[in-house]
Amino acid sequence: MPKRKTQTEAKLADAFWRLYATHPIERISIRLLTETAGVHRSSFYHHYEDIYGLRLALERELVSEAKQMVQSASADEPWDEVISIVMRFYRANHEKLTVLLGPTGDPGFFPMLREEMTPVFLSGMSIPANDKGARYVVEFLITGTVSFITSWYLREGSEPPAEILGTIRSALLNGCLTELSKRAENPEKVERFLTGQEQGSPRPA
Repeated sequence: MPKRKTQTEAKLADAFWRLYATHPIERISIRLLTETAGVHRSSFYHHYEDIYGLRLALERELVSEAKQMVQSASADEPWDEVISIVMRFYRANHEKLTVLLGPTGDPGFFPMLREEMTPVFLSGMSIPANDKGARYVVEFLITGTVSFITSWYLREGSEPPAEILGTIRSALLNGCLTELSKRAENPEKVERFLTGQEQGSPRPA
């Protein structure tokens, strides 16, 4: 169970997220942060070494929350339910995640998230954690899913969640070729682009 935040930590966290939404982290000084939070500078140093240490602590909280939410799903939970959980997590934290995963965010955040979530997905599918091939596939799966949901939120959720779930599932089960071909004016161009061959041409063994 994560450590309960003190009132000071909660104020610093709230101030940090408000500032980080509009300022590059390099421009968030400890003075600006503590003034925004309404706490003394000495209180900041009691909990954190610097601004980057605060960001890392808040990132770890988010990753831990995401991990707990996915782990709460039954081992027999269908993929749609797991993705629904991920979407609920994103919805609850979309302002923070939009900043962290955006152009002025932290490049190290998503690798941390993926590293923590990969064993959870492997375990949920009863795949040994030391299976390197499966790990690559799951990392690819997580990367694509998070990118998909992030893009959806950046477009203000213009499509209904059920439609997004269906598209992600179709791409995973049927492959990108099938999903893109059915949406293209010229499916043969999709086939040629992704495989280097015309539709219906024999593929190398």
